[in-house]
Amino acid sequence: MRNIYLLAIISLLTDVHSEIIMSILPVFMVEELKIGRFGVGIIEGLSDTLTSFLKLWSGWVSDKFGRKKPFVLAGYTISTISKSFMTFVRGAFDVLLIRIIDRIGKGIRTSPRDALISEAVSSGVRGRAFGIHRAADTMGAIIGSLSAMVGMSLFGLNPRKLFIYAIFPGVLASLLTLFIKERTKEKKEPGVQTPSYKPGKTATFFFITHTIFTMGSLSYAFYLLKLREAGFSPSLVPAGYLLFNLVYASMAYPLGILSDRLGGFRVLLIGYLVHTLINFLAIFTYSLPLGILLMLGYGVGMGITEAVGRRTVADLSKVGERGRAYGIFHFLLGIVILPANAFAGYLWDKLGSKWTFIFGTSMCFISFVMILCFLKIRKQ
Repeated sequence: MRNIYLLAIISLLTDVHSEIIMSILPVFMVEELKIGRFGVGIIEGLSDTLTSFLKLWSGWVSDKFGRKKPFVLAGYTISTISKSFMTFVRGAFDVLLIRIIDRIGKGIRTSPRDALISEAVSSGVRGRAFGIHRAADTMGAIIGSLSAMVGMSLFGLNPRKLFIYAIFPGVLASLLTLFIKERTKEKKEPGVQTPSYKPGKTATFFFITHTIFTMGSLSYAFYLLKLREAGFSPSLVPAGYLLFNLVYASMAYPLGILSDRLGGFRVLLIGYLVHTLINFLAIFTYSLPLGILLMLGYGVGMGITEAVGRRTVADLSKVGERGRAYGIFHFLLGIVILPANAFAGYLWDKLGSKWTFIFGTSMCFISFVMILCFLKIRKQ
């Protein structure tokens, strides 16, 4: 469990670093840099889509060479360095460039890191392990968004100054990756190649269903912009993000345990339903109380789907091929994020926010029905 706790601390510090920036970035882009919602969707979607190719590559390469720590170290370091330049941005291109480099770092580290977590514990406590990691990750987001809120509200710091203070926890997280312990690399005979990974029918179904769900689980930026539309002040928007992360952190670990007992698909069914209802609620959110309820529900939904989705990948793959399994998983999610977020932003700019969340509701409901039918067929 040593690696589990160390990776959890690293993710916590990284999210403190990231969320000081990300909790205020959507409003900063729209109100200071004058970037439209469509532009926000393009920036978020394009950066994540490009990342997906690296997640696929890093998962395959880390399996091939039997080493995962170098990818984790490089990934965290690249992300920290790139976001250090956020204070100097002057327009959409600057933000896009930094976000792309940041997500390159995430793309390099994510699949190998998830494989390290899954291989550090037995299958019976795998959901718990991912729950610990997601809870720590989200606790970092809580500290980061709270820091942004306090910095703006009590100390009068502007976003650019906050971006500078965000550098320090990121540097510490990168240094801690040096202490990750990795299993001794397995020696392979010359000329022996890593066998190809072909997901089975159940894994393929899960990948497709979760990809459809991801199209409806819109970027966090749209939920924060919805809070702004509902009447939250710029300094209060991070408070909504803080509320989301508090719920997210509190849900991740117990839901990971629940997935160990009930199985990933049953718990994911609940998560897909929650996301469907939350997107539906967002259509009618034009007040502070509904904005608060929206972020509470968003936290519950993400607490279910993030940790449980990752443990399900491990359940459907074997040791030695999980880097590639996670690579495919993250790749498929990544390639739909750009069109989904760009389309969501276009709908908001042209038709209003309600159509953005009608789109999200539809995609989440389709994935819910698919999992429900799958469970009924498997039960027969």
